[in-house]
Amino acid sequence: MDAQTERERITKELSTLPAGTIVTKHIAGREQPYLQWREGGKVRSRYLKATERESVAQQVARRKELAMRLKELDAMQNNTNGHSPDLPQFETTVRVGQALVDRAVIIHTTHVPFREHARLLGTKDIDEYIEYGGTLRMGANNLDEPYSYDGDADPTFATEES
Repeated sequence: MDAQTERERITKELSTLPAGTIVTKHIAGREQPYLQWREGGKVRSRYLKATERESVAQQVARRKELAMRLKELDAMQNNTNGHSPDLPQFETTVRVGQALVDRAVIIHTTHVPFREHARLLGTKDIDEYIEYGGTLRMGANNLDEPYSYDGDADPTFATEES
């Protein structure tokens, strides 16, 4: 059965079932079951006779099931991918057969205050501090040249000599 046909069937069945929920009111020291619903912004209620309590409870439960199914159908229709609304959506593109390692460059991004930079590196040149972005790096990588990492040295604190 397609979604549109199922939606029409559910809508038709919903129109035959009572709206609202069953509540218990305490009247004159006794608990009395009522069917309660909203109508035009007002709360309405109707006393449930002993002979109709079980059938109305089943009808209310059926209405809730159908309403939930209708929401699922609407969510699936509004979802362009057709995924269930309960499942997380994730889409990606994967390149197969190409190594991306050669495109990775390690960049140290921890900001160091100028005083600490000057104290640790023995310089008081603000231009050098600005040039290296406030990091403890004395040399800069040329990102146009191929990058290689031999694994022995920590590239984060690389100096011009290393």
